[in-house]
This record gives sequence, structure tokens and C-alpha cells, in this order.
Amino acid sequence: CSPGDDDATDVARACADRILRHTGRLLYRRPLSPDEVTAALALYDQGRDADENGDFDAGIRLTLEAQLLSPHFLFRVELDEDPASATPHPVSAHELATRMSYLLWSSAPDSELLDRADRGELLSDDVRRAQVARMLADPRAAALVDNFAAQWLTLRAIATAEPDATQFPTFSSTLRGALAEETRRFVSDFFPVPGSAERPLSQLLTSTDSYGNDAVAGHYGLAAPTATGWGRLALAGTTRRGILTQASLLTAESYPTRTSPVRRGKWVLEQLLCSPPPPPPPNVIGNFGQPGQGGTLRQRLEAHREKPVCASCHALMDPIGLGLEGFDAIGRARTLDEGLPIDTSGRLPSGQTFRDAVELVQILADDPRLARCAAEKLFTFALGRTPADGTVATDAARLDGLTAALNADGGRLRALITAIVDSDAFRYRRGGQTMDAAAPHPSQAGGKP
Repeated sequence: CSPGDDDATDVARACADRILRHTGRLLYRRPLSPDEVTAALALYDQGRDADENGDFDAGIRLTLEAQLLSPHFLFRVELDEDPASATPHPVSAHELATRMSYLLWSSAPDSELLDRADRGELLSDDVRRAQVARMLADPRAAALVDNFAAQWLTLRAIATAEPDATQFPTFSSTLRGALAEETRRFVSDFFPVPGSAERPLSQLLTSTDSYGNDAVAGHYGLAAPTATGWGRLALAGTTRRGILTQASLLTAESYPTRTSPVRRGKWVLEQLLCSPPPPPPPNVIGNFGQPGQGGTLRQRLEAHREKPVCASCHALMDPIGLGLEGFDAIGRARTLDEGLPIDTSGRLPSGQTFRDAVELVQILADDPRLARCAAEKLFTFALGRTPADGTVATDAARLDGLTAALNADGGRLRALITAIVDSDAFRYRRGGQTMDAAAPHPSQAGGKP
């Protein structure tokens, strides 16, 4: 809308009204209230009057600045009629639209979602589910990978890994970027985003193929999948399976000069099984020596575990990490450590045994904690709080239902996402939480689910 050359104040003001209602609706993710429209037009008048030429755009500019500085734009505002009440109540249609868009797109609702909210249609199960399907088919759904998966699976950690340049001279910035891209492409195949195969969650650990280019294939000692560019990388006949044996993760969970079975095992327990080990006791020294000091890292760890104060934690982490010792600190396959044969076998606290990484990842893929942990991580990302922050028994039952929905669809994440949006935890809220206690949403604060 533009008033053109029409100097009539009522024409320009009507145009300003139309513009500011539209921008306000997009920025606040809901229609403006009558009082907000009045305030916006008053700012428009002020900005136009302050301009020496009485410029229309000067009035619009001032009002847009105010809208962009408003808490209703800067924060995801959800209001309770009675902020002191702990009784759950449904969020409004526009609040629900915002929850959906930031979960699926990490961005504001589009016009169609706002239109549905305007008419109250999002409160209908069928309409809401249809909108979830539409939004997942949109390219913006890739934000599930770039934000949620990146936090859940710590995909960004490879960017800050610093392998020792003397010991690992082949590790370059080009290789770092290629390894990160391999994992991103691989993980994308498990999310219901455009172009995805929507693979079952278990294959995140057991897949016999990945993605690669010349750099990745060369690093893995495999033939390049295509003459140029990216393609499927076949892993059959190797000890690599799924994300746990991808060099991006293995490098990120190593030290500059050596591997770290402890860090690798801890990552699996925390990120995939939601069973973090207890914190180490005070004053415990975790230095297991550097390469060149003799003995394999497994042998040095076994000596460390002989101390009773250390044994309980390491019994949880070390078997998993030692099963991945067939890969060095930059994720290359190896059979020797300090010139001695590497033993990748192990026994988990459950009593299950394995000979190598291939058998280990199959055990982990069959662990029922994997599906429940995925549900817990997405619950945290979607709600901006961990399940433990609510009523424990209620949230435990919710996680049971979410896990069942995931398993019922063969472990495909589309079912979990839909179940999250359908859940009462997502569609309801309650008061009784102070600003000091409120936690920022992970996608806004850079937090990790």
C-alpha cells in the first residue's frame, strides 16, 4: 500500500493502518489488538510530523522500529489469565501456531498458519495434523536438522575440534568441512524433511551406508562414490556402521593427540540413551598418559579402573568407548595402538558382550532407551524444558506415550513429531512459574536439548 501523490491525510493514514496491521501480525505472530493499532498509528503520526517533508515513509519507519523493539516480537509471549494458577489451560490458537512454527521451522508462522489460527482451526486435531504434514514438506523443515539434530547429536562440535597438526597432518579445513557435511546429510535421512528417506531410528546406528565425496572416501580408505561431488558411500565389508563410526563424531570426542574412550562412551550414554554417568568424585585425576608412553590406551584405562572410586563410573562409559578404539583421534580405521594390537571387545553392564564396533552398535540400536531418549530430547526442544521440570509422574507417562508412538511407526521420527504436537504438554500451559525460574527455549538460547 502506498498513498502515492495523494496528500490527503486520511488516505495516507488508511494506508499506514493497513501496512502496520500487516507487519504487526507477522512480527507479533498474531493480530494486533485495537489498543496496539491505536498506538502504532500514533507513532506513525509522530514520525511523519517530525520529518521536515511530512514523509509517509518516515512515519512507517518509526513504527516498524518500535514493533521490532517490542517484547511481543523479541520474545515468544504466552499469557495466563491467572499467572499464579498451576491448573493447565489450552494455549491460544496463535500461541499454538508459534509453538508449531518454532518447533518445525525455527522461525515465525507463515500466512497460512496464521490464517488457520485467526479462524481457530488449529485447535482441531485434523487441521493441526494437516498443517504439521504441510510444514514438514516445506524446505524450512530442514531447521529440524540444523537446530534440533545439531543440538541433540552435537553436530557442530567438529567445528571446534583441534587435532594435533604434527601427529595428524592430513586433517585440513577442507576435510573438516567434508566430514561435517557427511554427518549432516546422513542425519537428514532420518527426519521427515523434503528429500529424506525417513529411515528408522535404529539405522542411525546400524546403517551400512553413508554419504561421501573424494575427501571423505579418501579419509576412510574407500573408493569415491562418484567421479565428482557427493554420493552414497557403501560401508559393507568395513567396521563402520552409522553415526558412531563417522569421523566427525569420533574427532569431536577425542583429544588433540589421542582418542578418548571415556568421552566417546559418555557421549553415547548422554545423547543416545539419556543415561548420563554420575559426575566424577572430587580431586580425581583423569590423565591416562599421552601417545608414546607405552601400552595401549585400554591397558592404561584398566589400571585407572582398579581404583574403587573410579570403577563405578568407568564401568558404564569405558566398554562403549573401547569398542570404538578401532578408530583413531581423527576417525581413521586402525588395528594398532602404540604398536600393539587393539582389543575392541567388551562387556556392557547389562552383561551383553561384543567383539567390535559392528556388534556394539547393534546392541545399542536394540536398546529400548534409544527410542525413549529420542522422545525426551525432542520433548525438551519442543517445550523448552526437560521432562523433570514438570510433574515427574505426568511427564513419565507422556514420554511413555511418545515412545510408543515412535515405536509403532517403526522408529520413524515423523510419528514422534506428530505425537509431540498432539500432546497435552504441547497444547497446554500453566501459570505459577516466575521469570527467574523460566528457562529460555533451546533454539533461542543456543542450549542443548
